[in-house]
Amino acid sequence: MIEVLNKYKPRCIVEANNAQDAIYEQIRNRISYNKNHIEPFVTGQKNKQNIIEDLIVAFEQREIGILSEQWLIEELNNFTYDYNLKTRQIKYSAPTGFHDDGVMSLAFAWAAYKSLKGAGKMIVL
Repeated sequence: MIEVLNKYKPRCIVEANNAQDAIYEQIRNRISYNKNHIEPFVTGQKNKQNIIEDLIVAFEQREIGILSEQWLIEELNNFTYDYNLKTRQIKYSAPTGFHDDGVMSLAFAWAAYKSLKGAGKMIVL
């Protein structure tokens, strides 16, 4: 990944939460171009809700599609939410025993695309 980043020198958004902080720092330290082009994305309940809901809308409006990867389709189908009546907040996640890495990666990719689409040439890897 570092080779690709150094070759194309893109602006990039990297998740930076807890364990991912070290990955973000390693990427930022190993690129050979403007360090400010590597931006952290700290996932909190509110911005997670925003990027998931943006992804939902993108699917509904057919702005985004995915390859027919069974594991990702299953993750998307299993992904769920809980609504807290007291706080009136929605919490998105995979049910216990399931994963949401693919869903979250897709949501990050869509958020990055929306955020950076006016920043220059887009390359999707």
